[in-house]
Amino acid sequence: SEATKQIDVRPMPKVKANGRNVCIGEVSQFTGTNLTPQVPVKDWAWEMGDASIVRGKDISYRYTAGGKYTVRLHAISNDGCVAVPSDLPVEVVALQLDAGRDTIIARDQPLQLNAVAQGSNLRFVWSPVTGLDDPYSASPKAFLQKDQTYHVTVTSPEGCMGEGVVRVKVYEGPEFYVPTAFTPNHDGHNDQFRVIAAGVPQIDFFRIWNRWGQEMYRTSTLPAVWDGTLNGKPAEADTYVWMVQGVDYKGRRFSRKGTVTLIR
Repeated sequence: SEATKQIDVRPMPKVKANGRNVCIGEVSQFTGTNLTPQVPVKDWAWEMGDASIVRGKDISYRYTAGGKYTVRLHAISNDGCVAVPSDLPVEVVALQLDAGRDTIIARDQPLQLNAVAQGSNLRFVWSPVTGLDDPYSASPKAFLQKDQTYHVTVTSPEGCMGEGVVRVKVYEGPEFYVPTAFTPNHDGHNDQFRVIAAGVPQIDFFRIWNRWGQEMYRTSTLPAVWDGTLNGKPAEADTYVWMVQGVDYKGRRFSRKGTVTLIR
């Protein structure tokens, strides 16, 4: 026996996803293009790359986190034919600029600034240009005679912008600057006894003893800060002996010693 059946073959649509990179917080615009106008499309759907699905031909979407996403466009024709998905890589730019920490240096000590941001082909601008060897570098060197506050701006090719601030305190030095008294009463003023190590990138030790020779505090790293406690308990109001030794940025090792009064 024989049987004959007529099969109706319908064309499959071809589509393309369109969009662009955006800055974090901005609304992303995506448009779908039907490359086969003779094949009408009735349903459009977007996979946003973050587990979200949005329906429609042209959509707006706001990402909650920066990063790189692969957006996928799906389409179905009026006849129920499914198009091959169109993938579109997009980036949500979150620069997350880190301008660096505020710092202390000695006069004429070279200071290496270093601004870090996420992204490629970024443009950095430092201002003012006072003491800088290259204000358009992410990592310029500064040579200062007095205190300075630097502002740094970073701009991505998409026009995203980030700003940061670095404050530089300049002392005569290299030298250790140590106060003669402090009041650890948690009022926000002079609560800690600290060494200001101008022009000294590393220390060998910073030690504190009471009048009977008992060691109250010891550290070999900066910042060197004592909060006025011993084993977690407040130390008595008294006069204490301290000593600090380190190596300055020229390679010279030197030390200083003295006394500090703890006031309660």
